[in-house]
Amino acid sequence: MHGEEVGAIVIMCGFLLVGMSIAGGYVMGMVRARQRQGIAEMIQRERIALIERGVEPDKLPSMQAHPLWSTLENGAVTERQLAARRRQGLLAAGFLFAFFGAALGTFLGRVAGDDMWAVGLLPGSIGLALLTSSLFVKAE
Repeated sequence: MHGEEVGAIVIMCGFLLVGMSIAGGYVMGMVRARQRQGIAEMIQRERIALIERGVEPDKLPSMQAHPLWSTLENGAVTERQLAARRRQGLLAAGFLFAFFGAALGTFLGRVAGDDMWAVGLLPGSIGLALLTSSLFVKAE
């Protein structure tokens, strides 16, 4: 392959990576919003059921702005479980970026030769940073 072709492939991979990151973030935002909506609906249905059974609305706990915190206060989720979920997300993203960086560096090193393998250092270093940050999330 010529240098121009390899440069075009690297640029296309960069645009593809950025596009996948944006699309993935958008999809994750939609999934989280849908989960929050489902939790809020369950809390509202539970409140309605209690009111129908004769519990006075003034005696019910108020609706929280964030449904996850109301489940935390009710004891459904503990701080330790929240920290574990946070750490699990950081570990998953860290491994994903680290292995993607290694694969990209290996691919470009074989196809383009020279010093093109260094392009894989950017996602690899992001992955290592995420893995390192997961060590600082402690469940207390």
